[in-house]
Amino acid sequence: MSPTAPPRALVLSRHRLYPAEEGSSVRIRELAEGLSRHGWDAVTTGLPGRDAPTAYRSWPGWPLRRAQLAAWSRLSPARARTLAHGLAFDQDRLLAWMVRAAIRRVRPALIQAEHLMFLPHAVAAAGPGVPVVYDAHNVEFIRLPAEGVVGPAEAEGLRKAEVTWASACARVIATSDPDADRFREAGVTCPVSVVGNGVSFADCAAARARRRATRDAWGIGPDVPVLVFHGTLHYRPNEEAEAILTGEVFPRVRKALPEARLLLLGPGHPHADADGVLRRPALPRSDLLDAVAMADLAVAPLRQGSGTRLKLLEYAALGVPMVSTPIGAEGLPLEHPDQVHLAEEPEALASAAITLWRDPPRRAAMAEGARNALIDTHDWDALARHLAEILRETLPTGRSPRP
Repeated sequence: MSPTAPPRALVLSRHRLYPAEEGSSVRIRELAEGLSRHGWDAVTTGLPGRDAPTAYRSWPGWPLRRAQLAAWSRLSPARARTLAHGLAFDQDRLLAWMVRAAIRRVRPALIQAEHLMFLPHAVAAAGPGVPVVYDAHNVEFIRLPAEGVVGPAEAEGLRKAEVTWASACARVIATSDPDADRFREAGVTCPVSVVGNGVSFADCAAARARRRATRDAWGIGPDVPVLVFHGTLHYRPNEEAEAILTGEVFPRVRKALPEARLLLLGPGHPHADADGVLRRPALPRSDLLDAVAMADLAVAPLRQGSGTRLKLLEYAALGVPMVSTPIGAEGLPLEHPDQVHLAEEPEALASAAITLWRDPPRRAAMAEGARNALIDTHDWDALARHLAEILRETLPTGRSPRP
């Protein structure tokens, strides 16, 4: 193999990437594709599907055994307790075998683990001079107890597990400055860098240009107020936000604006319409962006979670002004009232939505302010370039690009 060949990164993932139906899948896919454009040979163990680009690779043996992998974010309570107590996932023989087999086949210069459960096996099997990087989509020892997946008695075991195995890596990649601080404060000893979540501004601009045609296709007139919330709706933080929207926020909005519609988009519910609420399950990516782009306002009453919210990035890039809780906008440079309206309680969220609907110039100014705040720093290609530089710095000095 040529000594000038790009270094190879093995990206350990359990997600289906083509199509990418969840926020984690979007992040993994976009950054892996970007690494391939910015001096790396990125190989993933995800499920790419038939339409993956040629430059994007997948180890074909992985999908045959994916069903046997525990989904870390959807563990049963019993399984969660087992993992939280005593780092049981480092004893998972099938997972250990899969990671070793992937490393033997790919022969990477660097391993990027997208989930906590991969870390002990990747660290054990990496071999000398092959750094392991933990791409931490969330701080799991905060997220999982907050979602009720892990109870109070198990939370400390989970914290120790994540801190122990993150510290065994060469580097942790957090998705926001607050998450990076949480890792450091918890005692993670390796370097912690930040590579946030992103969005394709070009794709969003194209969807915004189709706004009128999309409304026509949905049978929604130009003067009908449309609110939107989207995401994986069976994910607990989104479930909670949906309940607040449909039970407390939207009824107040509809009392003041009887023609208003609320779009709830994403996997988790069947296709259904009732009382001005339009629910649509998973849509193809372009159709999803089109549907979000036709909204007048996005309302995100999120109460929990970590990292950065892809949905808010997409609202900003699509030119949809936002009303959000502070935690919904956490990790993003969106604090000024000209970028996002922040409110905590349902009554305040509804009042803001009503006021903004009645003030089109204000909505336009907010949409422009949010987009301008993010376009230079949160485009996926810029983030992938930044990640590529961080990974190059993580390689041992003098190491050959490929073993």
